[in-house]
Amino acid sequence: MSDLLYTIDIEASGFGAGSYPIEVGIAMPDGDTHCFLIRPEADWLHWDQQAEQIHGISREILQARGRPIGEVARTLNILLSEQTLYTDAWGMDNSWLGKLFHEADIFQEFRLETV
Repeated sequence: MSDLLYTIDIEASGFGAGSYPIEVGIAMPDGDTHCFLIRPEADWLHWDQQAEQIHGISREILQARGRPIGEVARTLNILLSEQTLYTDAWGMDNSWLGKLFHEADIFQEFRLETV
């Protein structure tokens, strides 16, 4: 059995109520990595300039290069079905993934744990 884990990192529009995921990064046990920019839904309006200064992703970049939420959710399920992913920010990441999958109306097929 490998000691390597599935890991996830999520960037968001800000922190707290109203924030939403804008990027999901995955590291697989085999060393493969995946990164998805997420195009905000029309009613996802919260934007925190301080968060943008940290992650460096603008709303303009998301509108131009972001993928639709359903596409991101389906792709994550294909890559991660029945796996456990580890995060250092379980509370926030779990909330943002919940928003992504809920808004896409897709069941999340993997679990998050904290490191």
